[in-house]
Amino acid sequence: MILGETYRKIREEKGISISSLAGAEISKSQISRFELGETEISVFKLLYLLERIGVTLEEFLLICNHYQPSDFNTLIASVKQAAYNEDAQALLDMVEKEIELFHETNSHYHKLNAIFIESIVSGMDKNHQLSRQDASYLTNYLFSVENWGYYETLILGNCCRVLSPDLLFRYAKEALKKGKLYSPIPRNRQSLIQLLLNSLIIMIENDLYEESLFLKQATKNILADSTDFFEQTILLYLDGYLELKFYHNQKSLLKIKEALKIFELFNKTIYKNYKQYFEKHIIHLVD
Repeated sequence: MILGETYRKIREEKGISISSLAGAEISKSQISRFELGETEISVFKLLYLLERIGVTLEEFLLICNHYQPSDFNTLIASVKQAAYNEDAQALLDMVEKEIELFHETNSHYHKLNAIFIESIVSGMDKNHQLSRQDASYLTNYLFSVENWGYYETLILGNCCRVLSPDLLFRYAKEALKKGKLYSPIPRNRQSLIQLLLNSLIIMIENDLYEESLFLKQATKNILADSTDFFEQTILLYLDGYLELKFYHNQKSLLKIKEALKIFELFNKTIYKNYKQYFEKHIIHLVD
């Protein structure tokens, strides 16, 4: 279904006339020709028209796609579910499919999709590591992109452990700078926060004090006055870990325990993962 035809269908269902939409921004005849598919309009005019009928761009695109999520959103949902279930084979099947699509289309996005999915598998199975060639492919791509949107911060956030700590920190700082333009968009902001939290834990693990403080403060600034309760709880957990690691402050254990209690109420699987991490990486720091 073309954009204009979809717009007309929504407008008529809402009982809104073309005359009531026309104005200085766009004329009645322009709207009519757009709906008939006789002409195209700018993105700004489309956004204006959508706002006038109370429909978001995301909703409009979903309707245009017959209420089906995009291929990428479907892929991300499948990856999240497989990772949550710790189903490495399902993830590897997705990697294979993306590689096939890469060979068919020569689109680097399919190659990058395969890389970030495989990096998740490497986090689940230490015997399955990302190749140096793939890691280099990822870093070359990130270096070539001027502004980092949702896609760039998403793949980097999932590939943190395949990069050296020094390189990861440089990229995390770049993400803060390059992704700033897109931060008002909720999912872009969410992927940036996830990247910073994933980077922070790696900095703490590798005894990188200054880098840890920088990422902690950057994350804290983004989360200030927000309702991102889950991410705030992760930051509380990591704040306790940081203070215990670098300051040997035993009271910091209370922050970790408080975060674990919240995780237990929030989600048993997430609680189990953070509890296991505590027992493997943090408990030895406790006197």
